[in-house]
Amino acid sequence: MFVRLLSIAALSFLITACSTLPTRGPTANEILTEKQAAAAIGYQIVELTARNVSAMAMPRSGAADLAALARPAVDNRRIGAGDMVDVLLYEVGAALFSSNIQMRPGGGSMFDASARANKISALEVQRDGRVTLPFAGDVAIAGLTPVEAATRIERAYRGLSQQPQVQVQVVRNLTNSVLFGGLVNRQGRFDLSAANERLLDALVLMGGPAAAPQDVALRFRRDGRMVELPLMAIESGSAADLLLQPGDRIELVPYIRTITAFGALNSVREIRFEAPTVTLAEAVARAGGPAENLADPSAVFVFRDDPERPTIYSVDLLRPSGYFLAQRFQMRDDDLIYVASAAANRPTKLVDIINRLFSPVFAIREITR
Repeated sequence: MFVRLLSIAALSFLITACSTLPTRGPTANEILTEKQAAAAIGYQIVELTARNVSAMAMPRSGAADLAALARPAVDNRRIGAGDMVDVLLYEVGAALFSSNIQMRPGGGSMFDASARANKISALEVQRDGRVTLPFAGDVAIAGLTPVEAATRIERAYRGLSQQPQVQVQVVRNLTNSVLFGGLVNRQGRFDLSAANERLLDALVLMGGPAAAPQDVALRFRRDGRMVELPLMAIESGSAADLLLQPGDRIELVPYIRTITAFGALNSVREIRFEAPTVTLAEAVARAGGPAENLADPSAVFVFRDDPERPTIYSVDLLRPSGYFLAQRFQMRDDDLIYVASAAANRPTKLVDIINRLFSPVFAIREITR
């Protein structure tokens, strides 16, 4: 009697539990027929084919947006406000800053015809573009190259010094510099030269990125505009590898891209991009592949929350062509891979539950005989 009551209770439990058998997620049919949610969220389901896989693969890299900020090369030698210069003044004959008269050993004096150099250090160019020189007064040098500025200063000293010769050296270059910040090994100003450095060349000279290049994004600001893109999207010498101009600002920021893998996989996990690109086939492999006896390989889905329209891409890995499509499909940041549970898996689980429930019943029956 006890065994019969126990059997009846177990059967009642099974009838109730059949509709709620444990599973790793919905089946392919449940995903494809969820029309109510599709209408509410506005997503579409697209089957990957040889015709559409390439068009759906890669997002815009941002390289074209960066290339749109290109400007012609400029003369990076021009002096500007805020710069600091050293002026080296050579004098011959009657000197303004020092005497060329020397005493003879036996008495009297003699004239030394050799040139004497006098250095006027750390002259800051003011907002009006002028520097103040001893005896010569204010001289405007903003907008001039060091050679042109030297010529103008020479003219200012003519009549005050005999045969003046001038050299100008920029010792603090604020006008012709760009700023590097963020994940750069050497943050700070980079002084541009007459060579007209490109973006990637200057980055190398600043020590390069302080993290793996695939985990870094570049923010570039010019003329009030800002473009952000993966650092790896910029090819050396390409249109996006801009000629730098005074005032440009470059910042390297973290760019950690991940894919989430759910469903009937051997490893449910978050997958990081360890290379510039990751295909669907590579991502499924990193998750251990579909779980044997649990997964439906014909129902592999990629959920992509596209701002324009969320999309579920489907591919059948039971077909040989499905593997070629998976190798061509490029994953994006925040994509979600889901491998559906096999529909045949639920009866298998039901049989397993029945065996577990009735084994004690049969054991008790044998004992009570």
